Amino acid sequence: VLECNPACNWTYIIQHDYGTITHGPAEGTWYGINQYLLYECNDCWGAGLRFEWFCDDDGTRVAHDRGFSAGAYYALTAGLNWKPHTNLIVRPEIRYDWVDGVSAPDAEPFDFGDASEQLSGGFDFIVTY
Repeated sequence: VLECNPACNWTYIIQHDYGTITHGPAEGTWYGINQYLLYECNDCWGAGLRFEWFCDDDGTRVAHDRGFSAGAYYALTAGLNWKPHTNLIVRPEIRYDWVDGVSAPDAEPFDFGDASEQLSGGFDFIVTY
C-alpha cells in the first residue's frame, strides 16, 4: 500500500554538461541540462520526474545510421522506486523523447531516421550487497 504524508522528502537535482570535439569525424560543441525532482514517500516507495535538454548545434554528438543529427533534444521521464527488500530496488519508468531543429529531413534520430519523437518504457533492478 502506497501511503504518503505531508512530511515526505523532496529532492531537486540539476546537472550541466558541456563538451567539445576538436579532432574527430565531426568537430564542435554540445551542452545540456538534466533536472530531477524526487519524492520519497516512505522506506519502500518513491517517485521521480526527470527533464533533460541536450543541444548539439554542430551535429557532433548524436549519430545514427544516416550520419550526425544537429538539433535540440528533449526527454521527459516519470518513474517509481520500489524497495521490496533492503538489497533490491525496482524502478519502472515511462519516457517521452523529442527533437527540434534537426539538420535534414532524413536525419531524424528516432525510428530509423523517420521520426522526431518517441515514447518508450522500461524498468531496471538494482541489487546491492
